[in-house]
Amino acid sequence: MPHDAEAPAPFDLIEQVDVEGLRVVTVRAALELDVFTHIAAGRDTVESLRVACHSGERGMRRLVAALRSLELIESRDGRLVNGPTADAYLRAGADGDVRANYLAWLRNRDHLVEAILDDDFRLEAHDPATWASYARGDLVRWPSKSAAIAATLAERGVTVRAGGRVLDVGCGSGVIGFTAIRDVPTSRVVSIDTSPVLDVARELAARMGVAERVDFVSGGVESIPPQSEFDLVLLVHVAQYLHDEALELVLRRARGALRPDGRLMLVTIIDDPGTPGFSPNWTSAIEMFLAAPGISLRTPDELMRSIEGAGFGRVERHQPWAMSAFR
Repeated sequence: MPHDAEAPAPFDLIEQVDVEGLRVVTVRAALELDVFTHIAAGRDTVESLRVACHSGERGMRRLVAALRSLELIESRDGRLVNGPTADAYLRAGADGDVRANYLAWLRNRDHLVEAILDDDFRLEAHDPATWASYARGDLVRWPSKSAAIAATLAERGVTVRAGGRVLDVGCGSGVIGFTAIRDVPTSRVVSIDTSPVLDVARELAARMGVAERVDFVSGGVESIPPQSEFDLVLLVHVAQYLHDEALELVLRRARGALRPDGRLMLVTIIDDPGTPGFSPNWTSAIEMFLAAPGISLRTPDELMRSIEGAGFGRVERHQPWAMSAFR
């Protein structure tokens, strides 16, 4: 009886890259041509889209077919309409319009080889308007995202007392800070970010019913208040943009802003050597490598030392990229 041949090396990743790569280039083509905005404006046939996009007939036909397969476009009574995802996030005027941010990221990826070959290669960093585009997605998806955040905070034992105060530095849409205070009477949050991003945060605060309990501060980490009045300070995806001296200063300011026994929550992208299956790190690290010149990645141990060096105690590592500590 012939003996079994050795199992072949897996091919799954190659097939996944092939199929996912085609999805990516299809959606990117639609964004570059602004197909979903054209459809929303009434260019709802292949021919009218072809004219609006100055495209070939065969190419537009294939693009529309692919977008229909991805359920980003539907056909109703012979007319094209945007599917729910495209209508919510991928057309001009949508509440969750994230086109500018995702187009910037997709275009940056064209330059990965150049960036790998040349350590001095630099792409232009995202501007505040592009980051605001990223934040806008939460105007639509906040109910599910807020529920997930609330569950994470509860799991980590992070609570805000009645009348307590939260400081959210680099708040983005603000959804984390808003979630922390939403069900706590008389609690408040100070949300710090650039002005275009804060415009989105104001919209979200209104939708989440906390607008009257939020103080918006336009600025960066230098805007951290000096007084010890906060129960919780959030530093979520801020640390990776700071060099070592700046991070030390921010951590010391964050500690100074906390009440006795107040808590810091820090989430960042970590420096990981390539742990098999650890996608949350390398995907974000590659994205930031392209989108944020001067990004600073640190190992979990280095982060722990930085937090402790700023005077915090009881440092807890919840995940490799998420830590908390007490004043």
